[in-house]
Formats: sequence, C-alpha cells, structure tokens
Amino acid sequence: MLLQKRIFEWSKGLAPWQRDLLRRLTAGPLDEAQQREVLEILAGAPAAPTPLPLALDDLPADEGEQGRVELTAIRNLSNINCLAPGQTLSFQPGLNAVFGNNGSGKSGYGRLLRRVTRSGEPEEILRNVFDPGAATGPQTADFEIAVDDHERTLTVDLSVDPDRALSAISAFDASRARLFLAKPNVIEHVPRPLRLMRALVLAQDQLSGILRERAQQRRGALPALPAISPDTPAARALAEIDSRTDAADLVRQMTLGDAEQAKLGELEQAAAAIRADQSKRLEDTAKAQATNARSAAQRLIDADKRLGAGAAAELADLRKRLEDANAAERTLADRAFADQRFQATGQGPWREMWFAAERFAQASGTIFPDSDGSGGCPLCQQDLDPTARERLLRFQEFVSSDLRRQAIDLQDQLKARIDALPDLDSLRAMVHAELRGAPQPVIDTTNRIVALLQGRATAARHAAAGEPWQPCEHAVTVDPLIAHADAQDTLAERHAHMRDEQTQRKIMRELDELRARTALVAAQETIAEHVRGLESIARIEQALAMLNTQRITLKLRELQEAAITERIRTAIGEEIRELDPVASRIEIAGKANKGETVIQLKLKEPCRAKVGNVLSDGEQRALSLAFFLAEVAVSDERSTIVLDDPVSSLDHQRREYLAARLAQESKRRQVIVFTHDMAFIHLLQEAADEAGVQLHGQTLRRAFHRAGTVAFEFPTKLLGPAKRLRALRHRLRAELSPKHKHEDPQYEQLADAWLTDLRKAYDQIIEDTVLAGTVRRFSSHVRVRRLHEVKWTPQIATRIDKAMRKASPKAHHESLALHPEPLGPADLSRMLDELESLYGEIAGNSSDLPAEVSTPEPAPTIQAVKASL
Repeated sequence: MLLQKRIFEWSKGLAPWQRDLLRRLTAGPLDEAQQREVLEILAGAPAAPTPLPLALDDLPADEGEQGRVELTAIRNLSNINCLAPGQTLSFQPGLNAVFGNNGSGKSGYGRLLRRVTRSGEPEEILRNVFDPGAATGPQTADFEIAVDDHERTLTVDLSVDPDRALSAISAFDASRARLFLAKPNVIEHVPRPLRLMRALVLAQDQLSGILRERAQQRRGALPALPAISPDTPAARALAEIDSRTDAADLVRQMTLGDAEQAKLGELEQAAAAIRADQSKRLEDTAKAQATNARSAAQRLIDADKRLGAGAAAELADLRKRLEDANAAERTLADRAFADQRFQATGQGPWREMWFAAERFAQASGTIFPDSDGSGGCPLCQQDLDPTARERLLRFQEFVSSDLRRQAIDLQDQLKARIDALPDLDSLRAMVHAELRGAPQPVIDTTNRIVALLQGRATAARHAAAGEPWQPCEHAVTVDPLIAHADAQDTLAERHAHMRDEQTQRKIMRELDELRARTALVAAQETIAEHVRGLESIARIEQALAMLNTQRITLKLRELQEAAITERIRTAIGEEIRELDPVASRIEIAGKANKGETVIQLKLKEPCRAKVGNVLSDGEQRALSLAFFLAEVAVSDERSTIVLDDPVSSLDHQRREYLAARLAQESKRRQVIVFTHDMAFIHLLQEAADEAGVQLHGQTLRRAFHRAGTVAFEFPTKLLGPAKRLRALRHRLRAELSPKHKHEDPQYEQLADAWLTDLRKAYDQIIEDTVLAGTVRRFSSHVRVRRLHEVKWTPQIATRIDKAMRKASPKAHHESLALHPEPLGPADLSRMLDELESLYGEIAGNSSDLPAEVSTPEPAPTIQAVKASL
C-alpha cells in the first residue's frame, strides 16, 4: 500500500477531533481561529463546529496515481498578490527558467505554486493590498497541465482545495526547507510523504502549549483560599481541595452547630482572658455569678413556697370562714338586741360597759347577771324585773358567745397571711441584680418565674379580699438558674485551670479549629469559585492528555521503513558529498522520535554547539537542496518539480553543481526554476548545452505599478547569440529607425545603447562560438574537452577586431571632433549585417540552440553530473 493511503487508513482509527485536525493541516499550518475551533471540538464545547474527518482526496497524490503531470501554463490570475491580470506564464517540457528582478512578481508565482502543489510549507496568498476593491474578490487562476500528454485546464479557487492532480507536482523553497538545526551536533530532515505526520505533531504540540498557557493563566486567576490556622481539620480540608471536591458538602461539614457556636464564644472569652492574663478575675466573677444565681434561685423558691399553688385557695377559705363568723355573730346580736333603745347596743362601747359591770359584780362578791335576779343591776343599783332579767340573760349569751373571738382570730390569720405575701417588685429587682450578666435564656426564665409568681400573688390578694380570682397551676422550676450556676462554677474551675500552660494550649487549639471552620464557611463562595476553576483546569489537563503524540510516534516508527529506505539514505549521502568540507564530517542515520521521522546527519567529531550555529547560510541551503534532490532522485514519478530561488547564499561551485544537476534531471521530468540570479541563468544555459537539453526562458517584469508582466524570452544579455542578433535587428527596425525618421532627440542615446549591446554580442560570440565555451569569464575552470570545437582563424580575429573598433567609440566617452553626429540606421544595419555574417560563418549557419531531447532518461547519477562539470 502506498504511503499516503497507509496514513489515511491509519487516520480512520483516530478520534474525530484528530481526524479533523489532520484534514485542516493538509492545507497548511493552523491559524488562531482554526486552533480555537480544534480546541473547542477537542473539549466538546457546545458551540464547537462539527468535525470533518480527513479524506483521501485531502492528501497529496501518491506517486504514479495521476500519471506524469507537467505544467503547461498559468494564466488568468485574479487577486493573486499584485500580479498583473491577463498574463500567461508558459512552460515547455524539459528545463524551464523564469528570470525576474526583485519586485517583478517572481515570488508571487512561487507562492501560488507552493500553495496548489505538493510543498513542505504552503503559505497564505494575500490579495492586492494596494487595491481596496480586491479585498473581498475571489482569488483564482487557471492552470494548464498535461497528464500523460493529455491536456487539461484546471481553474483553481484558493478558497477551496485545488484539484488533486496538482499535488503530483513538487515545489521547493529553500527558505522553508525542512532542516531542523536547533539541536547540538544534529541535522534532521523529514521526508516529504511524512510531513503531514510531522505537522500533526507540531500542531498538537502547539495546541498543548496553548492549553498549558491557558491552564497556567487559570491557575493564576484562581481565587485565593482563606488563610486559616494550619494543622486544623479545616486547613487539611482546604489542602485536599481538587476538581472533584463538592464545595457545598464541604461547607456543610464545616458549619458550626449551636453548641459549637456557644463553645466558640466561650473559647473566645477564654482566649481573651489568657491574652489579658485575667483568669483570676474571671474565676472570681464566675464564682460570684454562680453564688448570685443560686441566691436568686433560692429567693424564687422561697417566694414560690409563700405563693404556692394553694395560697389563693387558703386565703379564700380564711376569708370565707371570717365572713361566716361575722354573719353568725350578726345573727346572734340581732336576736339579743332586737328592739333596743340604743342603736349601738352590743357594739364596742357597750361591750366594754358590760365587761366592766361583770368585773364590778365580781369585785362585790356577786354574779352579773344572776340567774334568779337576786343580785340586781350593778349599774342602776335596782332590782330587776323578769323582763329585765330575761334581757340581761340574752345579753350575757351574746357576750359569752365564741363567735366574736373566732372572727377576730380569723381576721388576724387573714391579715397575717396577706402580710406574708412576698413583695414581687422588690423580688424582681433583687433577682435581676443578682443575675446581671447572665445569659439571656436565664434572664428570660427568671422573668417567666416572676411573672408566674406575680399572677399567683394577684390571685391571692383577690381571694383575700373576697374578689373573684383565677387559679394559677403552672409549676415553678429554677433548674435553668441552677444550671447556670453550675456552668459558672465549671467556668470558674476552667479559669482556674487556664493558668495552666497545657490547658491554655488546648484552649487555643480548640479555638483555632473552630475559627478555621468559621473562616472556611465564610469563604464558601470563594471556595466554590476555586473548585470551578480547578474543574476547568482538569478539563484542560484531560485535553492535554489527549494531545499526547506518543501514538503518532509509534506509527511513524512503523512507517519509517517505508519512508526512509537505504535507497534514499544512499541518495542523500551522494548529494551531501558535494558539500565539502561538511560531507567529510557527517554520518547518516534514520530515526523516529516525538513525531519526527527523519534522516539524521550527525557530526562525527564532538560538537557542543548547535549545528545551525556551525553551518553557514550557504551550507544550510545546500543541505536542504541535497535532501530535496535526493527525494527526487529516488522517486519513480516523472511529474514536474518547481524550485523557487534555489541558489540564494550558495557559492559558485555549488551553483554549477546545481545547474548541472537540474539539467540532468530535466531529461526525465519537467524542471521549472524561478530565480533573480542572472549568473545562475548563464550556468543553466551552459549546463543545458552540456546535457544536450534546451533551456526555455521567460522574464517577469514590473510595469504600470503591477508585477508579473510576462516576456517570453530572457533579457537581452541572457539570450544566445542567434536570439541576441534577432533582438538587435528588432530594436533597430522597431525603435531606432522610427525615432531617426522623426528626428527624435532620444535617438542618439538609444543608438549608443544599441551599439553597446552590439559590442557585447561580439563578446558573447567570442566566448560561445569562437572559443566554444572553453573559457568563461565567470567560470572557475577551463573546459579542455571543448578545445577541439574552437573556431579561431586570423581572418576571424581581424574581422572581429575591425568591427569592435568601429563599435567601441560609442561605448565610451568620445571626442566631439571625432564623430559629431550619431550613426544612422543604415550604418547600424551594416554593422549588424557584418556581425550576422561572421556568426553565420563561424556557427556553420546553424542555430546555437541544441535540439530538444524528449526521450526520458533514468535519474542522473552524481558521477554523471560531476562529469558534466
């Protein structure tokens, strides 16, 4: 199975987000928006786009899948950088070179080709930034290709993937070559078929970096947890908080109950006492409060005894008995004193008179009143008649009755009981004074007891007065006061113990624990937010685990044998040997590590510095070309290769080698070179001549503020002798003759420039035709094998000398006296006729351009290329 298809089959087992990532990477590195979308898909965000898996068509074409693909033309460019529209860049089979100075549009065409063909680093293609109207227009171009000699036209829209056939064409850009020179003593190269895998690793590493930075930012943004006393349950609970923590449950566990709240208050007081060293005073205060509480309780108990539940009933009974005695006494008095003359008879004064008479009779030795009436009346000293005697006997019955005594006794008892009732106002004041500083529940209990006693006292007074009253049967209990007194005793003991250091440490430890729990509960919103942040970080870490590249590396190790074969190692070794002196100090190996399946070059000698700091720019460029050309050499395909500015920073020796190498490669596939280096074009021309192939040339120019205007030949100085002569003839007819006819002031300047180019044409004929290219002014060696092709004779030398002496004065600053007037078109035409005649005789009337070689040849060997040099 071909490598691309093996990669595709492997991708089917990946997660949807990873298959989507692979698909995106086939179009180039991810931008920020794409990175954000992939991360949303990876995290399962609600707004994440639907992942689209990698399709086989997304991958570059496998070798041979499309057949031999050659580029015929690029035309109809629209919104491609600022390249001029309406231009056609044409290509022929074999060796093609496109020359362009800086700013001529050469890089724009190079970017376009790297974007639509198989390239290690396709890049974004901007629209014409100087044309506001092009900002939203489509970016399109027509590519004319030949697939196994069958012509097709592909319209490419850069907003969609290009036709798969274009991926058979390989593009090289030296500035983006796959050289990794960051490691000491190592140069690494990723073969082209596995660059997508490498891109996957790099992308996942970049996404991992984004997530790690995001996680770090979120860790930095986590709200600070409360600073609480260490070595407490709350502190340990905070230390154990992670993304799985139930913040609400933690707060519930740490919330203080009522008893713990009370305990916290006590401990706060104890701690304050410890800090103020007031334990003795607090002990005495607690003892006094205990004594006062018990005293108040006793007062209430005593009052309860005096105002028991039956007090009102007892007073009511006394009142009833008193009223009954008074009623019986009144009945007896009514019977004894009925119809008496004096209204107050039987009452106090009368009773005193009666008892005085009794005492007087007793003193006289008589009885008053006597039953037989013999004693008479001691008051009037008269004998008593039966009526009077009977009246006095009734009086005696009344006076001697016990009812009065009973009534008086009951009255005294009632008064005594009323006087014995407690003074509740005084009791309330005294109890409140004794319970000052007691807890409010104790005060409330006392108030209820006093209110209950007040109700009983009111009922008792109503009962004693004979008024209606309501019984109060609620029991009085002073247990809360006794409990308070006991608590104060305990507190006093605790304060006494607080003077002990061990006790103090225990109090502070318990206080710290309760305070820590209180602080934790107070920070419940902060803790909840902290846990939410940890949950977010946990999701990021889960995504980071999914971005691990180990599985990719394992697959790359499997694919390594398919990608890095002994054949490509040998080819790279052969290419590298041309890079003396570096080649003698390196060895080649293959490996797969961290997503990199590479050809690895190691410096044989110990080297602690990074290779990128050891090798020059030219050596690095030469290495990248060696890798590219090695892959081309071992490839079985025959599709086009494109090289954009391949010789930047290369020395002349390596340029000669590259020119020869490309000329040899063009025998079996189309080769297209973009360059701004005119000397390299000369090397390509010479290499093409040596290889027996034809170099097809074009030029890109900048005109009317637009780059990319196409001329279908090289600049004049790059043309061969025959083409150069035709160009001179064309300029003479099309430019000079009309200006001379119209006496244009520019004629003399143009004529002088034309003569200068004529003289340069003689220089070229001397090098190319007379000396047969044996000696080149810019060449580093003499081509001895061409000596037999030299066509020098004394006659040829004489003709050249004569013609160049005639043309030379116009190439220098001449005296006005020697030739005051410019040569006319007729003179110029005669001079050109002489040059054409001379060239025709020397070249044997044949074109200086070799016949095209169309028969495919095997991949050129390094030895063949070196031999051509």
